[in-house]
Amino acid sequence: MLYVLNTTIRKVLNSENHIGPSMAVNTGVLKEIGLTKAEIDVYLVLLKSSQIIAHEITKQVQMQRPNVYDALERLMEKGLANYVI
Repeated sequence: MLYVLNTTIRKVLNSENHIGPSMAVNTGVLKEIGLTKAEIDVYLVLLKSSQIIAHEITKQVQMQRPNVYDALERLMEKGLANYVI
């Protein structure tokens, strides 16, 4: 299963200058909307990737796979991420 960032959210972050030209993200905004550290870490990986599998996210954030799946599930519940079959 491939995971992707919600494209509407990506457009909003770009338009409101929360994402800089180097893809640096103002993580304070993500904390303000209630994301946990794990969710922010996974979210940032999704932001940099057009599509990615959970195994690759796990390697990039150096987090155990069940925790990555939990963070992905919460991001999907919040409408910030989706998956593609």
